[in-house]
Amino acid sequence: MIVVGHQRTCGVNIPVLNYKKLVTAPLAEFSLMLSNFMTARIGMFSLAWRTGRVLALAFYVRRQYKNAEAKTKALEEAGKPQEASDDVWDDVHKRMAALICRHMLEFQGLWIKVGQFLSTRADIMPDAWIEELRVLQDAVPAERWATTYATLQQEFQVDDPSSLFARIDETPLATASIASVHRATTRDGREVVIKVQRRGVDTIVATDIGNLRFLARRLAKEDAKF
Repeated sequence: MIVVGHQRTCGVNIPVLNYKKLVTAPLAEFSLMLSNFMTARIGMFSLAWRTGRVLALAFYVRRQYKNAEAKTKALEEAGKPQEASDDVWDDVHKRMAALICRHMLEFQGLWIKVGQFLSTRADIMPDAWIEELRVLQDAVPAERWATTYATLQQEFQVDDPSSLFARIDETPLATASIASVHRATTRDGREVVIKVQRRGVDTIVATDIGNLRFLARRLAKEDAKF
């Protein structure tokens, strides 16, 4: 790859093109150079889009709980039994827990870890949340094999990982939010396991930490008792 340096924008390393070499590079190298450059640019916008979706989802969930708070207050003022207020809270807990769990599975990254942690905190989380978030303990989807294969090519710096391994199981032995583990057999017959980190997960986790920190500070400032 023809680069003269990297610039870092929104947590993404973006190759700086050497335009003189670009116009004289062989076609294959030219294509690879542009592909890496565009992938980095797309990654930058993808992180911004991820942040926007996280913040929009947090705002929506917060609004639903504020609405539930207003409804229960109105029910109490109208002299309704406590069961009516309990039904309101049960409903919002179930709907929001299902929504958040679904999005955590989609976002993956740090959010899977957050969900797994919260699923063990029955002392502070409503039962509906515990029930939904428990799914995250063993429901992390595996990364596509084509993506894992490309990571192996890049990390081992080979065109075909089979030059190093006689066999690599495409189906992971275990899958987590950060990496997956695959059984493999080396060319000399040794049975090994390969832990393959998800592509770009370091940048994604760094972005998620920033988003989580922002939401925690904002919530603590606006409603410390929430």
